[in-house]
Amino acid sequence: MEPVLEVYAEGATGLREVIGLDESGKELQEPVRPSPPGPPVREDPENHRNAQANLLLAYALFRGWRTITVTETRTRSDWAHFVHDLLDHLPSERRITIVLDNLNTYTVAALYQAFPLTEATRIRHRVTFVHIPSTDRGAAVRSPADSGSRDAGAGDRRVVTAQNAVAAPARWTFTNDQARRALTRLYPVPGPIDDTSAETMPG
Repeated sequence: MEPVLEVYAEGATGLREVIGLDESGKELQEPVRPSPPGPPVREDPENHRNAQANLLLAYALFRGWRTITVTETRTRSDWAHFVHDLLDHLPSERRITIVLDNLNTYTVAALYQAFPLTEATRIRHRVTFVHIPSTDRGAAVRSPADSGSRDAGAGDRRVVTAQNAVAAPARWTFTNDQARRALTRLYPVPGPIDDTSAETMPG
């Protein structure tokens, strides 16, 4: 947990370009019956499952900027291409730190599976990946929920567009010192060392 908090603290002071990355599965639904014609607009509440989609969302915390991509699958290649496209929106002269969870699709090897050697290496040299502990999974960034939509991510894209128009950066104030005081379960206080149980080495 401490490495993650250090990344956010350095991002808040401008020492790092920090991106939170997360993904969310979405069930696409379609009405069983068409809406009756004429006003007022009425929608039948009964739906059936139409398909499944995956949403990849990145949040530049200290820029207040977001981007979202919708994919039909949830593969290493989908993630690698999302990271590749993400870098086109960020300053080329700065190394990027991406905070993300521990999914098995989030690996450097995925870059080399998706791109030629030179391109995968270029991406790797621009990005540092910092993984969130499993107990904090999903804390990097949240995606708005709109599970009743037939257009995957339609509501999410509207929210992202609106948030980018405001571009309000995060105000990060939670430090490691505060974490040690507030999360004593994760930061146990070491007790005195008992040397009496140590074995005596033969002379």
